[in-house]
Amino acid sequence: MCSAYLHINIQHTGLDEALGRVRSPLENLRAEIDELRAAAAQAVKQLEGKLNERQSILSAHRRLELLLDAEQGLQRMEVCIYIRVCVCACARARAHVRARARARARVHVHVRM
Repeated sequence: MCSAYLHINIQHTGLDEALGRVRSPLENLRAEIDELRAAAAQAVKQLEGKLNERQSILSAHRRLELLLDAEQGLQRMEVCIYIRVCVCACARARAHVRARARARARVHVHVRM
């Protein structure tokens, strides 16, 4: 029984040495993977920040387009109102001129009689 224990112990000693040789490269690999994960996480955060910034810019761009469309609509309305005022003013002026002409014609008719 004692010789079996020594035989197993000797086999384990070689196994421990082999595991010791493999452990260091694995730990180095694990450290590199952790660094890569951290770098990837940082890159994802940067991309999310850029994406949020882009969405804000697009939203502001849409608002500006709406405001420009509203301004153009208001300018068209102002032109229409101005034309309407001018037309109404001209019509009133013509009506006033016609009314004065009729009044003068009446005066001339009364004076002749």
